[in-house]
Amino acid sequence: MRLYCWNRAVRDIEFDPETGSARAIKLDRPRDGSTGPIGFAQFERPFLGTPQVFAVFRRGDAVVFSAGARSWQLDQPGLRLIHEQPFPFFSRFTVLEDGVETFSILYSHLGRVLLAVVDPTYDQIDEDSDFMLAFLAEHGVSPEWRAGVLQQWSEAPAV
Repeated sequence: MRLYCWNRAVRDIEFDPETGSARAIKLDRPRDGSTGPIGFAQFERPFLGTPQVFAVFRRGDAVVFSAGARSWQLDQPGLRLIHEQPFPFFSRFTVLEDGVETFSILYSHLGRVLLAVVDPTYDQIDEDSDFMLAFLAEHGVSPEWRAGVLQQWSEAPAV
């Protein structure tokens, strides 16, 4: 499926939810906004690892979050997404199901932090654009946010 890149208007992400594989596609020009997204994706580099894709998309009447080939419906009872910054240049994202950790990643973001430090106008809008996983931890399980997604995003093709 073709997803919008979370923080780049001149890039899409071709994402296979079955295998968790993805590749970035450079666009000739920024999207014009004439069509709604199926969803969004972003790559993060785990500490001492290779980049991993994270995606959020609409499938039928559900909003699905994927970490590679693993996925969760965001309306799943007992689901919690947690994003924290335990060290200055690293963040940890965790998925809990009924209080049990089922996924976690420690990822680096040195460049984003350095840009935030030198940008005097850096605010929550910039942070939401820079950190898809932080945004999802804050809004992903919210019924109001999911309702907005179901109204505004197109449905992903059946697998």
